[in-house]
Order: sequence, then structure tokens, then C-alpha cells
Amino acid sequence: MLCVVVVVVIVVVVGVVVVVGLVVVVGVVVVVGLVVVVGVVVVVVGVVVVVVGVVVVVGVVVVVIVVVVVVGVVVVGVVVVVGVVVVVVGVVVVVELNQKSRCFGFTGERYDTWELRFAVDCRSAQSVRGGRSCDSRFIQFDKNCYFFGTIKKSWDAARQECQNLGADLVAIETYAEDNFIYNQILSMSTSSQLLGYWTSGLMVHRGRWEWQSTSRSINSYTRWYPGQPDNPVTQHCLNLYTKFSFYWDDFYCSNELGFICEKAGGTPPNSDSVS
Repeated sequence: MLCVVVVVVIVVVVGVVVVVGLVVVVGVVVVVGLVVVVGVVVVVVGVVVVVVGVVVVVGVVVVVIVVVVVVGVVVVGVVVVVGVVVVVVGVVVVVELNQKSRCFGFTGERYDTWELRFAVDCRSAQSVRGGRSCDSRFIQFDKNCYFFGTIKKSWDAARQECQNLGADLVAIETYAEDNFIYNQILSMSTSSQLLGYWTSGLMVHRGRWEWQSTSRSINSYTRWYPGQPDNPVTQHCLNLYTKFSFYWDDFYCSNELGFICEKAGGTPPNSDSVS
């Protein structure tokens, strides 16, 4: 009987040990499994975080590159536009200076035996160019060409000089022509240094004035200074007098003034004029 009890006790103890062992093993397995699962989850999360980080970094890099490219394109565009503007302005300035250099400072041109100095306003000249052209010594207005001589000469010498240039002293027959000449004279720096400018106006009989270049009487248009002409005895030549703001004035023909030549557009100079 005792033996049976001992055996039963042993069996029970062994069973308990086995059960406890199984429980321990299962617990260990479960714990290990949980650890593995947690590890896998951690690894997966880490991988996801890394991937997301890489994607974010790549995105930021791409955005930065795009911004840099766009800014670069804009800067290049601005530089190109500014460069084009600078070039255009430079060309305009060069052309303007070149045109002015053709009109101002001609102090050494020789025609025949005379050294002629003249200055003109290029802008005014360009604004009226059209129809028949003038050579570089003249300014065109309407269909005629005008030369402003600033070497002082008597009326006869001035007319001869104009004729050497294929022209004649000017006949001012309209307000528009008179206004053009007035503005040209004002634009010339040498005008204030001269007493006036000869025209082709001449008193052919007492009280009767005539344009010698056209043989027409001076009556359809006049711009005499108030009180002029005032000396029919000795002042027979018509000039644009500086002190009278270039209004018309009778003057001594022997006095030396500047002069204005006029010719039809396209008229060449005389063959005896040396250019």
C-alpha cells in the first residue's frame, strides 16, 4: 500500500514538474516570440522612417534644385534683358553722338579758299528730312536745304560763298520757314557772337525790298522788327539781327555778319567749290 502511495506521489510530482516545465517553456517561447515580433515591428518602423526620411530629403533637394534653377533662369533672363537694354541704349547713344559729330564742330572744312565753320541742330534736321535729300553740309526743311555760315562776311561775299556751294542767300517767304531758321539759329552756340545773319533781301528802290535769290518782292510775308527798316539811304541789306532777337533789320551791306544759304533739295555744289 505504501508503495502505491509513493508511486502516485512520484507520478504527481513528475507531472507537476512536467507541467511547470511546459508552462515555463511556453512562457519562454511566448516571450521570445513577442520580442521577435516587437523587434520586427521596430525594424519595419525604422525602415519606414528611414525611407520617409530619404524621400523627404530627396524632395527637399529636388525643391532646392528647382528653386535654384528657376532663380538662375530668372537672373539670367534679367541679365539678358538688362544687357539688351544696355546694348540698345549704347547703340542709340553712339548713333546720336555720331550724328551730332557730323553736325557740330565742323571747324576745318574748306570750300574753295574759305574756311567755313558752322553748327546745326541734328535733331531738328532729322525731324524734317524727307523728299529730296541734302548733302552733309546742309539741313533740310520742307524741300529746301539750308547752310548756316558763321564766318563773318559782307553781304556780297556771303552771297558769293553761297553760290560756291550751289546755293544762294536765303529768301524767307513763309512763317514756317522763318520759324525753322529762327530755331536753328537759337540752337547754335556761335549765334550770340555774331551781329546777325545775312539773307538775300535787298532794297532795290527806296522803300522797295526784294529777295535777290528769287527776284520776288518782299511783301507776302515779313517779320521786321518794330520801327524797321529805318535807314533807306545807307542800309540796304536785310539781316536777322541778334540784338532784335533775330527779327528782320536793314543794315549796312559792307558790315560782316554770319549768313544763311538756301538751295533746292538735291542741288549739287558748283564745280569750283572744293569739298
